[in-house]
Amino acid sequence: MTLEARLQICYVLHFLLAMAFLLHPGQGQHQLSVTNGYGGGTYNAGEKVHVFAKYSQENELVSGWDSNVDIGNTDGKLGLKGEWHFSFNMPASDVTLRPRLDQFPLEPKQLIDLTLKSSTGTELPVWYYIPKNPVGVVGFFHGSGGSRKFLTNPQPWYTARQLVHAGYGIFATSSQESINKVGKKRWNTKWNSFCSNNDLKNIKIVLEKFSSRGLITNETNLHAIGMSNGGVFAYTLVQAGGLGFSSGLSTCAHGDLNIDPSLPFMWQMCENDSQESVARKKGNSVANYEKLLK
Repeated sequence: MTLEARLQICYVLHFLLAMAFLLHPGQGQHQLSVTNGYGGGTYNAGEKVHVFAKYSQENELVSGWDSNVDIGNTDGKLGLKGEWHFSFNMPASDVTLRPRLDQFPLEPKQLIDLTLKSSTGTELPVWYYIPKNPVGVVGFFHGSGGSRKFLTNPQPWYTARQLVHAGYGIFATSSQESINKVGKKRWNTKWNSFCSNNDLKNIKIVLEKFSSRGLITNETNLHAIGMSNGGVFAYTLVQAGGLGFSSGLSTCAHGDLNIDPSLPFMWQMCENDSQESVARKKGNSVANYEKLLK
């Protein structure tokens, strides 16, 4: 056999191998197709996969997902029930996912802009949207360096729209440091003395205004959601008592060892958070979790 013939055979074999790989990926690999979303590709069975729905931030909410196969547990076991983003372990089969979208128009410009007088005499800016007879009212609290604008960031705004869709009211204001543009623009998270905590007093002022306008009553359930320093402040509002906050949620913030397990609270930790004050206190959140299980 001539050298030229041998080379031609090699080229043909390489071509066939390449086609076989493209048409039939490696053993254990399967195709994920995401219609009207992101995250599709080829994955190994058992590999963690993240998927994201494509939706309008002005007028759409994800109400669920359609799947051609059972993908097993999702993160929090709620992904297929209406989350715009979730993760799961790739099963040993091809998967096709499609988000179901509900129309629900709500834009930041529909928030009511309110300016009150803070406990220190400065202006206290508030945004709120509270329907008649709300199921409850949820306050959103920014992290260090933030302001009430945190509410309109993509992820908290999506959560806010979900809450309004479910019949809740929402509001956001700024910490006193943020208003004064001093320090790290953080909330005062100490609850041992209400009289010396201007942020707690400011939230009281906001709630009293809502009450005077007939937006809430003493029976209205109040909840707090915060990110980073705002997450710790959300915890303060729930644990300190007195203002009526009955439950809360913290993201990207450590827990506190003085938790009262009778007051519902959730910590959503960032696994790779390198912020020193958060990272060194991850054990606190684990301790909180274990205490709540008892």
